[in-house]
Amino acid sequence: MTRCTHALIALLLGPTLMPFAHALDCKTALTQADMNACAYEDFLAANAAQAASIKALETRLKTSDRSRWRSAQKAWIAWRTAQCSFESGTASGGSVREMLRWQCVTRQTQARTTSIERLSTCPEGDLVCPARKP
Repeated sequence: MTRCTHALIALLLGPTLMPFAHALDCKTALTQADMNACAYEDFLAANAAQAASIKALETRLKTSDRSRWRSAQKAWIAWRTAQCSFESGTASGGSVREMLRWQCVTRQTQARTTSIERLSTCPEGDLVCPARKP
């Protein structure tokens, strides 16, 4: 490819690949694009917290339970995606739809993280606790 072709691809894909390249102050975001970016940043933080909770839980699970846990988590992710697609779809498109989707995904991720943390810290003697120390 020529340099011109590379420049054209970068120009066309740049906004898609790096939509949040500038520093944002989410407390004062005014444009819809900035609000969308802030909602995405909130999701990234919630997702990182969930990943840490999952790691803590998986260290407590027996090997035989990890596979079942991962299947459950995969199903939950599919449910979250469908649920948030439904919720954000009520916006009938438009620039606010992306923000609504990220807000939904963040909210659902935070709720799931709370559930995961409960699973990994259940008290001794809890018979339904899957995270008994192996």
